[in-house]
Formats: sequence, C-alpha cells, structure tokens
Amino acid sequence: MTEMAIRRIFPIMKTFFGEMFTFSDAPDHSDTAYSKDYLGSHTDNTYFCDAAGLQVLHCLQHLNGTGGENFFVDGLNAAYELKLSYPEFFVILTKVPVPAEYIEAGQHHKHSAPLICTDPVTGDIVQLRLNVYDRAVFNTLPQREMATFYESFRKFLQVVQNPVNKWCLKLQPGTIVIFDNWRVYHGRHSYTGHRTMTGCYIQRTDFISKARVLGIID
Repeated sequence: MTEMAIRRIFPIMKTFFGEMFTFSDAPDHSDTAYSKDYLGSHTDNTYFCDAAGLQVLHCLQHLNGTGGENFFVDGLNAAYELKLSYPEFFVILTKVPVPAEYIEAGQHHKHSAPLICTDPVTGDIVQLRLNVYDRAVFNTLPQREMATFYESFRKFLQVVQNPVNKWCLKLQPGTIVIFDNWRVYHGRHSYTGHRTMTGCYIQRTDFISKARVLGIID
C-alpha cells in the first residue's frame, strides 16, 4: 500500500537497496539505519554521484517497545543562518569536497562534494550533504587546512543541532512522510522492541518534473 500511494505521484528510484526497502534492526546492509541506535541529523546517499531527491518513510509496526521518533531539520535555513553569522565558515563549507563511501559485499560507492553545494553562476544553495556515518578517508584537503574546515563544520553542526531547528514526529502505521533529501536533514531516536519500517527514494529529476507539471515551480 505504501508503494501504491507513492506511485500515484512519482516513479520510484531503484538502488542496491531495491525500489521499496523494508528495514528493522536486522543487519541486512552495512548501514546504521538497520539498527536500534540513535541516528543524528543527516542526508542519505552522500556516497552516490546523484543522491535521491526525495525520501519516503512509513512505520509498519512497532511492537513491545518505545522511542524511534523521527526528527527533521530545515538544512537550508541552517545554511543561511551560518552564512549570516559566520560567512567565512559558510564559504569554506561550499568549497571543500567531503568524501563519502559505502562498502558491502558486491557494492563500493564513493563520491566527494561540499556539504553545501551552490550554483556556480547564481551562488544559490542547490543541495545539502551531511552524513558522518558515510565519511570516507579525507584526502581532498591539505592537512594544514583541516583545522579550519573542522572549525567551520563544528559551528555548522551547532546550528543544525539547535533544538529550536528540530521537528519531531512519531510515525504510526498509515502515516507516510515524504521529505526533500537535498534540503532536509533527518534522524531518529533510539528505540526498544521490534520496529519495521518501509520506504523508498525518488530521483530529483522526477520530483522537479512533477513540480513543474503541477505549476508549483516554473
């Protein structure tokens, strides 16, 4: 039923996770989502050359336990807040390519890009990337510049992790959440018991196409 609902709006993006993916705390993939642990604010697919534009999540069941609330942060607003208060840090995070990597049997994905990606002509923010769980060997920056980068990164994380920028939602069976993976950071609280989630990804180009067809954007 989740798949039927999504296909009424968008085609589903296929990855090595499949089209629709279902996950719990069983370690089916080398991914922290397949656990009961707390997950900090992040975007998905930082190791892909073309990260999903939208992500879909739906809690199918949560038995004999508590926790697991999802939370969301408007990364675009956080980036503008950094730009206003610490413009020199903002510039650094738009310039330094941060490597990401995913490795498991039969899969090895790598990609490097800034945490804040901007349009080379207009300078507008077009994509946000943040996932400390996918960080790879940091070989894109000279050692002498590392301290400045991490100072910028820490300051940005302080903005992102500010509780006033966080919105929490306890997903229930029957409720589907769809969010912009290029703009919104998401995470979850740890949980107990047995929980089963399902979801999928939507390609950015299909999302933008639908928005134009519906007259939401030009």
